[in-house]
Order: sequence, then structure tokens, then C-alpha cells
Amino acid sequence: MKVNDLVSFSKENFFNGAVQTEWFYDAEKVKTISASYVFHGPKYYGVSSEDVKPGEYRLMDTASFTRNITDKLYADHPGNSFVMTIAGYGTGKSHLAVSLGAMFAGISLVADVVVDNILAADTEIGTYIRQTNTKKNLVIVLNGMNNFNLDAEVLRCARLSLAQHGISDEFLKRLTKSYDIARYFVDRTFEIYQNQFEQASYKTGLSLSGASLKNHLVLHVETDSQVLNIINEVYSLVNADSIAWDRGLSAGDVLLAIQDELCGKGKPFNKILLLFDEFGRYIEYTAANPTIAGEAALQQIFEAAQSANGKIIFVGFIQSELEAYLARIEKTSNITRYLERYRTASENLFLSSNFETILANILKKSDPDFSKVIGGLQKRCLRLYPKLKLMGPFCRMFTPGRL
Repeated sequence: MKVNDLVSFSKENFFNGAVQTEWFYDAEKVKTISASYVFHGPKYYGVSSEDVKPGEYRLMDTASFTRNITDKLYADHPGNSFVMTIAGYGTGKSHLAVSLGAMFAGISLVADVVVDNILAADTEIGTYIRQTNTKKNLVIVLNGMNNFNLDAEVLRCARLSLAQHGISDEFLKRLTKSYDIARYFVDRTFEIYQNQFEQASYKTGLSLSGASLKNHLVLHVETDSQVLNIINEVYSLVNADSIAWDRGLSAGDVLLAIQDELCGKGKPFNKILLLFDEFGRYIEYTAANPTIAGEAALQQIFEAAQSANGKIIFVGFIQSELEAYLARIEKTSNITRYLERYRTASENLFLSSNFETILANILKKSDPDFSKVIGGLQKRCLRLYPKLKLMGPFCRMFTPGRL
């Protein structure tokens, strides 16, 4: 009997290269990425309770982690709407975020594949998730590696998420302050730039002039897109800038508007799930560039999740506990106050992703030959465990009872 009679590689589980979380919004890439993520469960796990020293944190497997998030999304009162997912560099946090996003969003032809991958790791957890995760959630995925203004990025990604489901973002325009800016500009400058306003209006086919034109522009700026174009043409001549409808929107306002409009019984979505990858990297960028990064948006997101009564779930992916980042930031910085709220409110989950469990899941076992041959080797291996401690997790990886 040869080794390849006992095991073979699951080629479908290989994915080459690092994953970027913004690929969640790419219709083709999200399929490949999500289908290739390897989950591991509590029964088939290369670290046992004996391997955890006193005072150390117990690592959580990825299947149990997914169940934890499922419980929060489908509980009427989840108790805690904030999770910090802590794992070291290169442990697959971005890959996991994209896969979970696809599953909880209910992306067609992808969500079921992710659940199948969880079932392969743990039948009980996979079955529970399949039976529980029956509604679509609006998933917003952020990549903290990108140097962005958080208010603008939440709005941009929210619109992409809505587009994934074919839902218009027109309702968000009710939040904008741009119409107030446009009305104020017309009211204060019309007499000065009357000729420019009239010329711009004639280009659109509007033949009004003087006071009639001014009144029309003020009254119809919200209901007629051409009116905002007319005002913008003159505004650009005067200020070398334009009035964008998304200017002045806060991240908290965007999340609460989506939750009110689209989440709940009889609405398209169950809840909002905000997956913030590289949250620690964004913290470092914000500490150095508070105004550009929009540090106040952290507080607005926190308050939005708190006031949403469990309908907004925040999951941050980070390399170490928030205390480590707070220790590196000046105590007088505003961001320390915002992060302290996340630190005290968040449930810390220490994610495991070790080589033994990944290897075990990309190996297909040929039963009953595998159990017969490896079972005997495993028993002998465990007898040597006191002398070969580092081999212990590797031996348990092949335990037939954990298959």
C-alpha cells in the first residue's frame, strides 16, 4: 500500500497569493476566494487544552468563530455587538473576512459553498449555521490598509454592498447637506452671478431668468438633478470645486439610515455586518493623520451600533489586543478616547490558524484504509508524546476519532 492510497491533496482548497478584502466587491474574485478558504473545527484541532499554559488565552477555531458571529446576527438581543478578532500576521484574517462576508450576505452560488466548507470541518456547526443563516445581511467590508477617510469609505463601501443586491442608494441622499449648501449659495450669490446662472440654465433647456430662475433653483434643488448641475456649474467657476451629494455624510448616519430603511421584518436584510479588516493598521494611520482619516467616525460607528439595538454588528480584525495599540498612541490624542470605548465593549476572540489544522483539511483521507493504518501509528506516536512534545499536535491531527 502506498501513501497516495491513504491520502491525497484537495486541490480545490488551494488559493495562490495574499487576499485583499476589497475583493469582496469583485463578483468573480469573491467566488474564488470564498470557495478556497479552509475552516477548522473544535474536534479536528491541532491544539488541545493541555497545550494552553496557565494565563494564556484559549484560541478559537474558525468554525466556532463563525458560529459565534451567526448567533449575534440572528439573536434578537445579541448582548454584545462588538467583536475584536485577534490573530497574528499571515494567519488568513482577510481571507476569512471575505468568505464570511460572502456567506452572511447570501451572495448567489457562493454562500452555500462556504457553508459546505464549514460542514467539512465540523458537521454539527456547519448544520447549525445552514439552518440558522437563512436571511441576507448587508455586509460592509473595510480594508484598513487603504489610507482613507472613514466617513467617506463607509459610504463608498455601503453603496457597493447595496449594488451587490441590486438596491438603489437614493434614500441616502436624504442625509446629505449638499442641498443646503446649494440653496445657500444661490440665495447669497444669485445677484452677483445672475448672468452665469442664466447661461448655465439655458444649456439645460431651462428658459427662466431673474427672480423666477432664482426661486426655481432654490425650490427644486432636491427634486431635479438638472438644478444641482446648474448650481454646480456656477459654484465651480467661483470656488474651483463642486458640490457633491455625499459631502458631509457621517459613517454613523449612513449605517443608521440603512438599518432603518432596509433591515428588519419584511425588509431586504436581517442586519448590518461591518467587517473591518486591518483595524489596527487604520488605528496607526488615524493616530498620525486624525483629520484626514476622520477619527471621529470611529465614535459615530460605535454610537450607531449601540443605538441600533443589536441590528449592527461590528467585527474588527486585528493583530494584537487594543491595549497594545493604545500604549503606542499619545494619551492626549482624541483617538485614545474612542478606542477605549471599543476596548471595554468588545468581545476579544483569539483566532487560531495553525499549520497542522490547515494541512489536515487539505488532505483527503481514504477510509477505512486511512483509519486502519494511521490509527495504529497514532497510538504509538502518542506514547512518545512526553519525549516528542512538539509532535503532539501533529499526531492528533491524524486521530481517526477527530475525522
